[in-house]
Amino acid sequence: MDRVYHLGVSPENEEKLRRCGEELDRRMRTIRKSGQVLGYDQIAVMVALDLIWNGFDKDAALKESREREADSSAKLASLEGLCQNASGRIEEIRAKCEKALGGGAAGVGPAAPTQEDVPGPVSEPALPGQAGIPEEPLSVRQNAIE
Repeated sequence: MDRVYHLGVSPENEEKLRRCGEELDRRMRTIRKSGQVLGYDQIAVMVALDLIWNGFDKDAALKESREREADSSAKLASLEGLCQNASGRIEEIRAKCEKALGGGAAGVGPAAPTQEDVPGPVSEPALPGQAGIPEEPLSVRQNAIE
């Protein structure tokens, strides 16, 4: 608002201070254009109150965000505990299943199949009259059984 102030600031903060001054000037001009406040001091107070008000809103939002983060962390820790419990229970059930099925080598899995468990070679299907398949129709055989 056409006022210049000389402030001592380190060289690395000069640009930041310049941007702050430009923002302050923009906000003060906006309030002056609204026509509600006439004096320079009143405009400066209105801008200061607006900045502090926004700061309080940001502080409240930050506090709420931190509370949600803490709550989420607690819930996550609880879920991790439940997963560990479930994992332990699954291991217990797996061990019981392996034991019931004949046990595997040190809990690695079910026992390896024996020679009796492995099927023999696949052969051609038998035709009637071969390998114990009767030649007469099924209905004739059923009558003979009765």
